[in-house]
Amino acid sequence: MKVMKQLVFVVVILVALSASCWGGDTTDEDALGKKAKPQPGFNYFLLALTWPNQFCLSKPCKPSVPKQSFTIHGLWPQYTPSKYPSQCQTNIVLSDDDLVNLKDNYELLEYWPDLKNGGDFNASKSFWKYEWNKHGTCSSNKFTPLQYFQKSIDLAKKYSDKIYNALINKGVIPNGTQYRNLDILNAVTEGIGFVPTTGVTDQGRALSEIRLCVKDDAVTLFDCDKLTFAAPPSPSPSPSTSESQYPSSRSTRWWVSSVLEAVHNI
Repeated sequence: MKVMKQLVFVVVILVALSASCWGGDTTDEDALGKKAKPQPGFNYFLLALTWPNQFCLSKPCKPSVPKQSFTIHGLWPQYTPSKYPSQCQTNIVLSDDDLVNLKDNYELLEYWPDLKNGGDFNASKSFWKYEWNKHGTCSSNKFTPLQYFQKSIDLAKKYSDKIYNALINKGVIPNGTQYRNLDILNAVTEGIGFVPTTGVTDQGRALSEIRLCVKDDAVTLFDCDKLTFAAPPSPSPSPSTSESQYPSSRSTRWWVSSVLEAVHNI
């Protein structure tokens, strides 16, 4: 009897907690614990350019030695540096006709290859559709699927080789040598005129991606990281002059003035 009373008590508590969490206006989807999809909308993009050698060290690629150039991983809508929407609610789909158009007229396989499938167009379709469904849908308030991919490829055409050449010119050679993250960031900043961020793997020991911050027009770059050099306090508060919705700072206390100097000297 004592055990039965304890079980009833636990069930009552769980039911009460469930009711308080779900609220009075629930749907079948809410009751199943599924999150509603967000509406399309974002503040800026993050263009993720993959270094294929690092990707292919841990995954089988075709060809096994990929093209020695940064290729597109994705163009990701962002709210802030640490928050982003995904799988947004829309009826707009990426069609096979869109992909054929991109392959024939926009060098899709050259700049946005599925490294696991190489030049196999049909086998790569699921990769591009995944990127559209997870990320591209959240920009569908501004761009069609065709426009989204076209603008991504245009960005890669403009900056991919510049990034690679900037690293080589600064002695950052892809030969297995270790380099400081700061040296990589500094080289790319000087090469393209904007501060990027990096993606790393192998517990932070290997460069996997260079990521560029792009305004919501999917054309214009801006610095991913900025530092404020504080002025003396004002006698009275000044009106806030928010620059824009784009992020102006991140947690990068290790950043040194040489990066900013490099930007100003370009």
